[in-house]
Amino acid sequence: MAIAVENVTQKRIADLLDELGKATAFIKKDMKISVSYKLQFVFQFLQIFFGTVVIYFIGKMLAQSDKTSALARYGSDYFSFALIGLAINGYLRAGLIAITNDIRQTMNQGTL
Repeated sequence: MAIAVENVTQKRIADLLDELGKATAFIKKDMKISVSYKLQFVFQFLQIFFGTVVIYFIGKMLAQSDKTSALARYGSDYFSFALIGLAINGYLRAGLIAITNDIRQTMNQGTL
C-alpha cells in the first residue's frame, strides 16, 4: 500500500514538473517577443511613469481643496486611493483580456 501511494506521489510530482516546464517555455517565449519590440517595452514603462505623475498632481490639487470629504473613509489621500484602484484595474484587465489575446496569438502562430 505504501509503495502504491509513493508511486502515485512520484507521478504527480513528475506531472507537475512537466507542466512547470511548459509554463516556463511560454514565459520565455513571451519575454523574447516583448524584448524584441524595444520601443513598445520602453513605452509601457513610460506610460506607467507618466500616469503615476498625473495621479500624484491630481491628488495634490484635491488635497488643497475642500472636496476630499468623499475620500475621508479612505484616509483622504486621493493618490493612494487612485493608485490602488488602477493597480487592481490593471490586474483584472490582464486576467480578462491579455489571456484571451495570448491564446488568439498562439493559435494564429500555430503553436497551440
